[in-house]
Amino acid sequence: MPDGWPPEVAVGIYRIVQEALSNVAQHARDARNVTVTLAHDARSVRLRVVDDGQPGRVAGPGGHGLVGMRERAAALGGRLSAGPGVLGGWTVEATIPAPADAGVARVGVAAPRSAGGGSAGAGVAGAGAAGAETTGES
Repeated sequence: MPDGWPPEVAVGIYRIVQEALSNVAQHARDARNVTVTLAHDARSVRLRVVDDGQPGRVAGPGGHGLVGMRERAAALGGRLSAGPGVLGGWTVEATIPAPADAGVARVGVAAPRSAGGGSAGAGVAGAGAAGAETTGES
């Protein structure tokens, strides 16, 4: 994350990645790989999660993962799209704009707190690494 950005942006992005990966595990049939890409500049943070599985549904009650990811991105002033990838699989993309004043936290968006009082997950999602990319086997 860029220096001076409020911790709730890092937490929000972390939670979007967490939900996207959960969706891969639950819904992407035959997925063997998932790629998480995080890039940033002075204007925005861009997140992309891509898997190579076949989109599918798991029997049982439906969740609210996509809605929740969109709401989280919107709460940070951003946008999120999700759908089938161009070459198959599934793609989740989010763009979160820079805060008006990167040194001031956004009003109305609280960062979850861990038991120790610090921000839960702050800085976890590729903090400080422009264009960080992680690829892993599912």
